[in-house]
Amino acid sequence: ELLSRHIAPSTFFSVLEDLTLENVRFTKFAYPFDGSDVEISLSGIARKYSSVAFQSEVYGKSPYLKKPVFSNLTLDRLGNVSFDVAVHVDPALLLYSAVETEEDKESLKEAQSL
Repeated sequence: ELLSRHIAPSTFFSVLEDLTLENVRFTKFAYPFDGSDVEISLSGIARKYSSVAFQSEVYGKSPYLKKPVFSNLTLDRLGNVSFDVAVHVDPALLLYSAVETEEDKESLKEAQSL
C-alpha cells in the first residue's frame, strides 16, 4: 500500500529519454504533482525548426504523454531553436508501481516505432 503511492519518477525519465530526439536537449524541467493531474514543463533547444516539429509528432504519438504543446519557438544567433513544451502525464507513470517491467519496455518500443 505505501509503495503503491510512493513517487518514483525514474520511469517517466526513462520514457522521456527514449522519446527525445538526439538533436534535442532540455535546459529546464518542472513537474508539479498533486496526485491527479501532472503537467510537465520543459524548456529545450533543437538544431532546427524541423527537429522541434518532429519532436512534437513523436510526443503526440506516445501513449505516455498527452496533449503536448510546444510554444515560444525562438531562433538564436547560432541558428538553434529554443522552445518550451508542456505535456500532461498520467500520474500512474510517476508512481513506484510503474517501475518498468519487460512488458512496459516492449510497449515503449512499439510506441517509438509509430
